[in-house]
Amino acid sequence: MFIDRLRFSGLSGIDTESMVDKLMKAERKPLDNLKKNKQLLEWKRDDYREVNKLLLEFRDMARDMRYSTVFTLKAVSSSNETVAKVTAGNNAMSGSYTLKVNELASGASLTSTVIPSDLIDGTPRSFTINGETISITGTETIQQFVAQINSKSGATGVKVSYDEGQNRLFFITNSSGADKKIEIDGSDLFWVKEKIFGQDPLDIDSNPILVTGKNAKIELNGTTLEFNSNTFSVNGLTISLRSKQSPSDPVINLTVSNDVDGIYENIKKFIDKYNEVIGKINDKISEKRNRNLVWPTDEEKEKMKEEDLKLWEQNAKKGMLERDPLIQKYLTQFREDFSTVLNGATPELDSIYDIGIETGNYKEKGKLKIDESKLKSAIANNPEKVMSLFTSYVEMDDPNNPGKKIMDYGKSGIAQRLYQNADMAIKEIAEKAGSEYSFEDESILTTEIKDISKKITDFEKKLIDIENRYIKKFSQMEQALTKANAQSSWLYQQGS
Repeated sequence: MFIDRLRFSGLSGIDTESMVDKLMKAERKPLDNLKKNKQLLEWKRDDYREVNKLLLEFRDMARDMRYSTVFTLKAVSSSNETVAKVTAGNNAMSGSYTLKVNELASGASLTSTVIPSDLIDGTPRSFTINGETISITGTETIQQFVAQINSKSGATGVKVSYDEGQNRLFFITNSSGADKKIEIDGSDLFWVKEKIFGQDPLDIDSNPILVTGKNAKIELNGTTLEFNSNTFSVNGLTISLRSKQSPSDPVINLTVSNDVDGIYENIKKFIDKYNEVIGKINDKISEKRNRNLVWPTDEEKEKMKEEDLKLWEQNAKKGMLERDPLIQKYLTQFREDFSTVLNGATPELDSIYDIGIETGNYKEKGKLKIDESKLKSAIANNPEKVMSLFTSYVEMDDPNNPGKKIMDYGKSGIAQRLYQNADMAIKEIAEKAGSEYSFEDESILTTEIKDISKKITDFEKKLIDIENRYIKKFSQMEQALTKANAQSSWLYQQGS
């Protein structure tokens, strides 16, 4: 039980509470150190996790740079983009093409005559659209009539809209192509023909109403092709038709070639991300820690102004990863991944330096620079070799695990090396600092933090016992002094 020391303050003229406070302040020093160490470990863990977030971004980009699609982009030049927009996929063959647009794809459509006021006349009606029965009671509004037709749109492939200003119904298929149709039939076909499409009752026949869509028709390198849409793919080309040509219009000339600018931008984005990541990480490990910073106790923090506490915390957090050996190891490894030549490649194109990528001065701590002209020249003249420099992957027998294969570092490309080593760095840092998204964090730092938290809890319980003992001793002393004073006073009275 905790003794209320306030009850015993000042009975003998001794400031008991102040004396206990001073004694407890000394007793609490180990606790303050435990809390300080816990806080430092938490900040260090947070900084490790921040580094891992940066490495995750870089690893994911390195993963994508391992694939040939990054380096096989194609560009298309066209003599007439107003008629057709043409783009090329990675599998498009470089070369010259001719294109003629003879017809655009369209859906089937029907427009009603002006709708008569007695269209909905109270009589139940039934007709079909593309085989689906449309039934009305004859009491609907025109909007409800439209809604009834559109409720079957998934089955019929036909939608209808009503323009109140024109007082007309517009029927259209959901998609284009010669296989799309609007076919209206059924028991009330005559009513549909007369009331909706304005045919003369004397001339109405029993044939269903039928309209069909059209296919797009083109000539590609002289071969006639048809498609049910105005956007389609053929031989690696994606063609979006915009207008049809007359028979006398000249053909469109297309030239497909390697997209030098696009490939350059992919490489540049990768290098920029690398520079960004190592720049931020270098800032972390270069930051000096202020080891002489005075740490306020919890009670002192409560008395500090918010802005002063915030400034103190900013200074206290600095340098948690100062010269961290684990991070330094991987930064060195990344530089090696970039600079190591690709064994087996053409000597003139076996390193990043051959394609215009170089390291800056030592102050830039491993950041890379790009010679745009040299890199674009390498892409234009040797696209496959540039790709190989990044994407090559060769396996070898693992000397430590017979029967297992591992990456042959020297014969594998830059992106392969960086992806593997960035992934290893992420895992090793996670083992040390865990992840904020992990439900079960058994990392080294988190385990240490939990251990300190337990020590803090145990020590706080111990302090309660210590304070109670001090209070009990001082209360006994108070009582003894009070009794002594009372006896002294009695003796004094007896003597007088």
